[in-house]
Amino acid sequence: MSPVVKIATGRLVLSVAVSKGWCLRQLDVQNAILHGVLEKEVYMKQPPGFERTDSVQLICKLDKATYGLK
Repeated sequence: MSPVVKIATGRLVLSVAVSKGWCLRQLDVQNAILHGVLEKEVYMKQPPGFERTDSVQLICKLDKATYGLK
């Protein structure tokens, strides 16, 4: 299991690396918030660009949490 790091910490590491002239070859980032489990049923409108023209009133039931979901 990889540790959870805030975006501010990642930016700090990058800024220190740039200021010290260090060479970064790889930086792996995983976004755990996109894989969160929902505790309640959540429905949403069709996302822009994914609308089905034959089903204007179609809604989507979310299976996993999305970024910014409250």
